Amino acid sequence: MAINATYLKVFSIVIALFITVFAFAQEVSLHAHNDYLKKKPLFDALEQNIYSIEIDVFPSDRGVVVAHTGNSLSQKPLLEELYILPLKKVLDAGNIKSQVSLVFDIKNGGDKTCTEIMKLLNTHLAKHRFQLRILFTGGYGKEFRKNFMQWNIVFDYNLEDYLKTGEIPDYSGRFSNSYSTFKSYYKSIPKDSLQKRFALANMMGLETRVWAAGNNEKTWDFLVKLGFNILNVDDYKKARNFLNKINSNN
Repeated sequence: MAINATYLKVFSIVIALFITVFAFAQEVSLHAHNDYLKKKPLFDALEQNIYSIEIDVFPSDRGVVVAHTGNSLSQKPLLEELYILPLKKVLDAGNIKSQVSLVFDIKNGGDKTCTEIMKLLNTHLAKHRFQLRILFTGGYGKEFRKNFMQWNIVFDYNLEDYLKTGEIPDYSGRFSNSYSTFKSYYKSIPKDSLQKRFALANMMGLETRVWAAGNNEKTWDFLVKLGFNILNVDDYKKARNFLNKINSNN
């Protein structure tokens, strides 16, 4: 019993040190928020080496469309035309070496919409699936996933639940909250626990982010120092300059 107790104590110390190292060594990346609103959807993000692309989607009689609200869907661009075919062209040309995360915010339709998206990806991007990470957020279900097991499909879960409990649901890829929600509870979590949870997520390749935090460097610096490993941004060039600056100081 004494040997086991000693072993467990040493093991706990090693894990704590390991997590601490990751906390200081984390690599911060950028997430292109509402990318479809940009002048050049997809390409504006890629030009700044941003490889997490947010796409809001609705089902429609025409197919899956890209839109923030359900108004005038007949006038909204098709997902296939705005993102999937242009991305196929770029990947076919070998112009992207990094993994690309396509983040689909499901505004309506649940599993049915997710299934339609995956069918489009299977049709056009199957040969590039090992370079793609498909993340669903919003009103998704998870049953559709079993029909597309050859794809890297993950889900966005509640950041507050993770930071308070440390529990990681199946097929986790990202933990998110609005910035205002995060600000309302984060001080209630012990600092060492908060740091360890952020570091563990980083170590396991799980992203942590908040949205609606604005696009100012002071806020970004606050989030990075807390342990967030992905910044939700609208001003791509400003955000890239910010990361270049903090990376040059490390």
